[in-house]
Amino acid sequence: MFDPVFDFITSDLLSYVIGELEKTDFERDPILLCEKLEVQRHSGPRHIAYSGEVDIILVKTEEFGSRLLFDIAHELSHVLIKRGGYDAAIRHYHSSVPNMKQHMEELANYIAGVILMPPHDVYDSQRSTGDSPLTIMKLAELSGASANAAMRRWATQDLSGRRGAFITEGNYIQDMTTCNLWLPFQRFDRVPEIALHHPEVNVLSLGEDRLLGTVAW
Repeated sequence: MFDPVFDFITSDLLSYVIGELEKTDFERDPILLCEKLEVQRHSGPRHIAYSGEVDIILVKTEEFGSRLLFDIAHELSHVLIKRGGYDAAIRHYHSSVPNMKQHMEELANYIAGVILMPPHDVYDSQRSTGDSPLTIMKLAELSGASANAAMRRWATQDLSGRRGAFITEGNYIQDMTTCNLWLPFQRFDRVPEIALHHPEVNVLSLGEDRLLGTVAW
């Protein structure tokens, strides 16, 4: 579950990030995006971001699949949070969170989703299909992100909204995400015939005995 501290800091950070992406014409190529944001990208043993006089991210040497796309976007998120002056503000105004390190990582994941799938992508993906699993698959195809990343972006597109999404494999919940919404099952739960027992769920077959489901209120 993504349960952000949604206040003026989070809202302003989101506006700042979208403004920086607009300056790059919402560049999709990860190497070109780093260049346009004036962030040096190097290969390293692990993923990490350094911010200072020169902004640098290290990423493992891999092919540019959906996983690495998200890892690069995640590290760029840390750079933008610090570059925009939000790091200290978040640590001060969100000091009540139980785990600040986890909170910062969750914010970076959230911003990474926005980098990979900016608001106009979400709008274009769902204007004909609404809040449905098909929208998530369109979003994944448009952005190059994984279905798992796309369902998280869809669920958190509006932090005041109530959405949830999940992927099943066989009779088990393989992955799930919610925003301001409780679902009667958790990741790794066994939930056979989920569409029959949970009629509020909208499901789409992904093949190989996998389903993508959504719930929105």
